[in-house]
Amino acid sequence: MHKISAAMLSVIFLSNCVNTTVTGSATTDAICEQNGQALPTRSVEDTQETIDDITEAYAVFAITCPDWVHLIPE
Repeated sequence: MHKISAAMLSVIFLSNCVNTTVTGSATTDAICEQNGQALPTRSVEDTQETIDDITEAYAVFAITCPDWVHLIPE
């Protein structure tokens, strides 16, 4: 897995889901679905930094794409 900083993920999610107050549009749905399917997954080999980055990525995704939180890996 490539190391992606939480800040970078935040920028990606926020730039792709800018207009989250209008939920349900085809564009928003497509962007959120694509981003949700690309969320990083956890591993037993994750460092604390990676765990923190993934946790933040999930939180940012949940805020920017609230209708798609079901895509966040458990």
